[in-house]
Amino acid sequence: MALIAYQRPARLLAAISHGLADQHGITDTLVAEANRIGTGFLSDRAALPGVAARAWRWITEVEEAAISLSEAGLPADFVDAAAKLYRRFDADKDNWANSPEQVIQRLTATDHDK
Repeated sequence: MALIAYQRPARLLAAISHGLADQHGITDTLVAEANRIGTGFLSDRAALPGVAARAWRWITEVEEAAISLSEAGLPADFVDAAAKLYRRFDADKDNWANSPEQVIQRLTATDHDK
């Protein structure tokens, strides 16, 4: 549960960070810096479609990690938010054809919050 509480949200943070870098035209700089400091998820933009395609598999384990955090007296809000964000990829189940840009677009869609 500890690994899941770290690893699954980290994949979403990479997608969100790429979206922010795209908006500011600094994606190449982000990737270069991520490579320099050795942050795998962040440096591999091509992995983002896999995040969307596998999201359906990760929702339950992320929810379980949030429960484990709560039971340990640790904050679970961040991991709970990751589970909600993973649900934005419901339509992308096992779809490996998305581009990184399509994955980021799915995260920016506001119709999921209604």
